[in-house]
Amino acid sequence: MKKIVSIFTILLFLVSLGDNLALAEKVTITYWWSWGGPMVDAMQKMVDKFNKTHPDIEVKMTFVETGAWETYEKLQTAIAAGSPPDAAHFERSFVDQWAAKGLFLPLDEYLTTEERTGKDFLPFTWDEVVYKGKVYAIPLDTDIRGLLWNRDLFEAAGLPDRAPKTLAELDKFAEKLTKFDEKGKVQTIGFVPWWGNWFFPAWSWTFGGNIADRKTLKITANDPKNIQALEWVTSYAKKYGVQAIASFGAGFTGGVNNPFFMGKEGMEANGVWMVGQIKRYAPKLNYDVAPVPHPPGGANGTWCGGFCNVIPKGSKHPKEAAEFIKWLGQEEAQLDVYRLLEHIPTNKKALDKVRVMVDPKERKFYAQFPVAHGRPPLWVRIFNECLTVVDEAIYGKKTPKQALDDMQTRLEQAFKEFF
Repeated sequence: MKKIVSIFTILLFLVSLGDNLALAEKVTITYWWSWGGPMVDAMQKMVDKFNKTHPDIEVKMTFVETGAWETYEKLQTAIAAGSPPDAAHFERSFVDQWAAKGLFLPLDEYLTTEERTGKDFLPFTWDEVVYKGKVYAIPLDTDIRGLLWNRDLFEAAGLPDRAPKTLAELDKFAEKLTKFDEKGKVQTIGFVPWWGNWFFPAWSWTFGGNIADRKTLKITANDPKNIQALEWVTSYAKKYGVQAIASFGAGFTGGVNNPFFMGKEGMEANGVWMVGQIKRYAPKLNYDVAPVPHPPGGANGTWCGGFCNVIPKGSKHPKEAAEFIKWLGQEEAQLDVYRLLEHIPTNKKALDKVRVMVDPKERKFYAQFPVAHGRPPLWVRIFNECLTVVDEAIYGKKTPKQALDDMQTRLEQAFKEFF
């Protein structure tokens, strides 16, 4: 009897030891998530799914409020203090800048040779996470832009029931759609190149130009095609009056009070998210979607933003963190990016499945992915510089060439200092 008890005790001890060893082998990693509101619960569901299917890893997610760039200040502080999260949600356009500073760990040792090619992802999203031949992030989501046009305003102006096919036709349509009152105040605007969510980098691509090359890090801000693009943008300020356009625009505050939603703007270059906003704020709006047209020698200038996931320098569990962020880029998790987060996946197989689920107007945006542009390096600096040159040109502070020559000098210096 004593012998049986002893054996039973030993077996219990071994079982207990095995359980303790299993618990000891389980690695807990920390993950900073930067989108608030319902996005927190949505992402937590994805984290829970990962935890259930990966018994050796437990992800503990923390929502870190963004503000403007607050999350990244907190992240940089945490990295400097040697206490960063093991993985973090991050704006994809910043990856090259942080990689250049050595603030992120390269992922190459955790990726297979095939995974390092990025073949499973939309090419422009993968380009943004590679710096000097090394992979620093896994893309999470994306967006895309195009032309929205008001079919009722087109009919009222005697225009065909279709979007303009060329840039010259866009100019012609915009003129017919623009209406003034007897005092010269704009009542309805046809099109404004600096409104919406297109911006000058896209007009540069539209005219066949580029601001900066990602691979060579060469600045081409004052390329003749860019000058031509800015001259065209400025022509709208001269033709319709920049102050008249500004006064008209000041009457709209966003949300439901949007000129396009209210039937006061004939065409606008903006993003795919507008489809959802129109359903919410202007469900009866009779509109459609098309690519933004381009001049001869130009191209579709549509571009895409989006976020990714990274491993900060100082991560205590980079191997497990890499497994988690790689999982977030796989097909099933990427479908949840659409189903739970309501964002567009970057994984091509997931995207192919999502295409059939979305609104037909959203599919017209999606159709442009094969020609979409990713953002150049040092994107935020370039973006802000482009806002400056457009302002200088449309308000007559500088000629388009002067504005772009000056931007060329500033960006060359910024790239030299940074890279």
